[in-house]
This record gives sequence, structure tokens and C-alpha cells, in this order.
Amino acid sequence: MCYNFCHVLSYYPLKIKYTTGEEQKKAMEDFLTLQKNILEENSGMQTAKYRYEKEQSEQKHRYETKINNQKKKNIITILASSVLGLVLLNIIFFLSRKKTKLESNNKELKLNILNTKFDAITKERNRISKELHDDLGATFTSISMATQMLKNFPEKSDKYLQVISNNSNRMSEKVNEIVWSLNSRNDNLGSLSAYIINFAKKFFEPTSIHLNIETDKTIEENHEKFVAADKRRMIFLTAKEILNNIMKHADAKNVVMKLILDGENKFSIKIKDDGKGIELPENHSGNGLKNIAENIGNIKGECSYETSDNGTEFLISVKI
Repeated sequence: MCYNFCHVLSYYPLKIKYTTGEEQKKAMEDFLTLQKNILEENSGMQTAKYRYEKEQSEQKHRYETKINNQKKKNIITILASSVLGLVLLNIIFFLSRKKTKLESNNKELKLNILNTKFDAITKERNRISKELHDDLGATFTSISMATQMLKNFPEKSDKYLQVISNNSNRMSEKVNEIVWSLNSRNDNLGSLSAYIINFAKKFFEPTSIHLNIETDKTIEENHEKFVAADKRRMIFLTAKEILNNIMKHADAKNVVMKLILDGENKFSIKIKDDGKGIELPENHSGNGLKNIAENIGNIKGECSYETSDNGTEFLISVKI
């Protein structure tokens, strides 16, 4: 193409040189027109080349930008994955330590529970052993002595037979109390209430004292409510001690016993007599009252009383 342009451009100057007049003028115009066209074509080619190069440059820039963005994304992804991995490792480490600590605490808790149960069993065994030795041992000794006296003095058989009978009944009651306190099937409010009521009825039955028992409906509604064995036993012993004091010292004709369970799971027993009241020297509480306070205090219960010439009213309260 360059050869043709050069050939044409060399032709017109020669024609202009060697022609005259109109032909020379026309040759000059054709030459200028051709030159203009060539310049315009060259300009178009330069423009096209510029556009091409610019487009190539832009494509290259877009490609490089895309590559750089992809690299940035990859770096961000790697960093995010690393951070996430570290977070997950920390979480796993934390959970692992927590699990280990929880397992350790559970083992320690189980061990403490076992130790507590063992201590409770040991304490209960010691208590039973002491009761068997103190109460039943003394009762057996009394029966043995009465039996020996019966052999030596047959003419007083009625007296010694009565002693043997009384002690046998006392021993039977004591064994019954121990069995009742140890039987886990009795660890409920219904069993506790029934046992206290039955004891009170039998206790006053051979006497002239009239017993009136009132049981609140809350007792019947919650008869299956759990009551721990130690609380059952101490509540019963406290009530038993109060009834025994009434029998020995009050000179009462009537006794009213009421059993109640309030909304705060506090079990209460009210025992009221119409006797002569409690008369104690100043600063002296009596062994019976000491036993009552000690029994109910062992289970963090409360016991109060009001006394006058018209009788005494005891109130036992224990949260169960």
C-alpha cells in the first residue's frame, strides 16, 4: 500500500511540472485532494491505532485489576480462614477445658455425695447402736431382773409379771420406732402424720385423758410429700416428749393436737392441754424441755410454748 501511495505522489508532481494551463491546475487540485485523502487516511489509521492501543491498555488494566482483586480476595479469605480457625481452636480448647472441669466437678460432687451418705449411714448406725445399748439394753436388764425376782419371790408374781409386761411393751415400741425410722417407704408426710396420731391414741388410751386430734386438709392433700428420715424421727421424738410431759406433770383432762402444713412447706404440730401449766424455778428449763429443744434444733426446727394456770400450748414447726 505504501508503494502505491508513493507511486501516485511521485506521478502528480511530474505532471504538474510538465503540464500547463488547465491541465496543470487540475493536476494540482487532484494532487492536493489526494494528499488530503492520504493524510486523512493516515489520521484515521493513527486514531484506530490509538483506540486499539488504548483498548488493549484498558483490557490489560482491567485484567491486572481483576488479578489484584482476586489476590486481595484470596488474602482476605486466607486471613479470615486463619482467624476463624484460631477462634474455633479457642472455642474447642475452652469447651474441652470446661468439659474437663465439669467432669472433675461432677466427680468431686459424686465423691462428696458418697462421703455425705457414708457419714449419714455411719451416724445412723452409731445412733441405732447407742439406742439399742441404752434403751433396749436397760430394758432387757430390767426384764432379766424381774424374771429373777419372780423366781425368788413367786408370791409377788403379779408385781414382777407387770414389770416384765411393761418393759416388753416398751421394748416392742422402741424396736417399732427404729424400724419405722429406717424404712424409706415412710419418708413422706402421710406416714409421719399417721405414726404420730397412732402413737398419741395408744399413749392416752389407758388413761382418763381425752385426746382430740385435728388434721388440716393440707396434710391429706400433701400426704406423699417427701420428709427425710432424720426429720421424721426428730419430729416424732419431739411430739412424743411433749405428750410424755403432759402425762407425767400436767394433771390435764383434755389434750388437743392439730397437724398443719402451710404454704411455705412448714409442717407444724400444735399440742394444747388444760392442765396446771409448767412451773419451773427461775433459770431452770427442765430435762424434758431441754430434750424437746435439742431434738427440734437438730433439724433446724422451732419449738415454742405458752403456759398458764389453765394449761400449756406447744408449737412445733419444721420446714420439710
